Amino acid sequence: MKTAFHFASGDGSAFSLALKLQREGHPVTWHVKTPEARNIGRGYVKAAVAPPEGAIVVFDTTQRGAEGAAYRKKGHLVIGGNPFDKPLEIDRAFGSKVMKDLGIKTPETYPFSDIPSAVKFLDTVEGAWFVKVSADVGECDTYDAADPEAMIRYLEWVEGVGEVHPFELQRKASGIEVSCNGWFDGKDFIPPFDLTIEEKLLLTGDVGPRTGCESCVVWHASNSKLADRTVSRIADVLRRERYQGPIDLNSLVDTSGDPIGLEWSARLGFDSTQAWMHLFQGDLGEQLEAFAAGDLPEWEPSDQGHLSGTLRVTIPPYPGTDKPGHKKTTGLPLDPRVMSDNVFDPMDVMKGDDGLPCAAGSCGIVGTVNYTGHHLEHVQRHMLETAKSLAIPQAQFRVDPLSRAARDMAALEKLGLLGR
Repeated sequence: MKTAFHFASGDGSAFSLALKLQREGHPVTWHVKTPEARNIGRGYVKAAVAPPEGAIVVFDTTQRGAEGAAYRKKGHLVIGGNPFDKPLEIDRAFGSKVMKDLGIKTPETYPFSDIPSAVKFLDTVEGAWFVKVSADVGECDTYDAADPEAMIRYLEWVEGVGEVHPFELQRKASGIEVSCNGWFDGKDFIPPFDLTIEEKLLLTGDVGPRTGCESCVVWHASNSKLADRTVSRIADVLRRERYQGPIDLNSLVDTSGDPIGLEWSARLGFDSTQAWMHLFQGDLGEQLEAFAAGDLPEWEPSDQGHLSGTLRVTIPPYPGTDKPGHKKTTGLPLDPRVMSDNVFDPMDVMKGDDGLPCAAGSCGIVGTVNYTGHHLEHVQRHMLETAKSLAIPQAQFRVDPLSRAARDMAALEKLGLLGR
């Protein structure tokens, strides 16, 4: 009998990973904490609020540290659910301080707790600025302003929309944006590290709101050169915190190869997790089991040179956070291939009354098309061909997936940081 896994999901984002482990023969149970996402995976993965005895518990979002600690106390092996993930990722000022303490450069950054103080500051500076605020403004929670005047207008609008929590203003920095991710088992990072380049904006041509990831490419690094300058520097801190799970540092690499740290992701990171899990042949669940137990010396990817790409397929009202609007899509019929074809990784999907996949009415992210290969052009072409062939009403996706990846990968290679 293979080891069981229980997914204590925050928002349903780990559904594809749960499904992959189930297809490998592992017993899988599934619970989604967010009420509007409860239908994700319904009919495809067994629902259970608590894990069965002996199951490995997997968390896919931050701020679940108390639950993770409780399951560990009960004897479960746990991936994620770390108390340290909340301050590291959610408290951007704290995360920035950690980078500085580790000798990682950060953009010129100023913390604020209210809009009027930020406006007063902006009256004294020039140039382009970036902000990521915490307020009820949906996909408009980030903004790149060309000048202080534009940022002031934006922040004054935010103040009238919802409650504002502490935030930061950053002076715009430039470089190659790349994420370096490692898996820490409580004692050490388990090699190899993996690198990700994302297209974060909704629309073709890199315009529109930031949605986190519209397409991405992930590969295992053949060396730790970039990791040594970024994420691996936090090892002593993670060891002290007994951190277990993936952790990523997104950064801008300047022309000299020096990273400028932007933000930590202290959790599974969709859509990069979907891409990452396709870099393995055989039983990924067995490797995750060994990792959770602290017995994995290194990951065993299928091919060190493989690239894994994703292209997100969505339906309106995505990317908005209109909960009633998303709920109205519940039951929308989807192409059966979103559940039967292994090149598609589902997310906002459940089994309909007719036994076929339909929209779960949570967030509008139907899932991602995935392809692996040695050549970026091959990966791009096949992802796009598959996305165009899917019979999904009102499907939307970028038709230029990974458009900047070739350029940025070439630049990283010149700096000796590509790891391929």
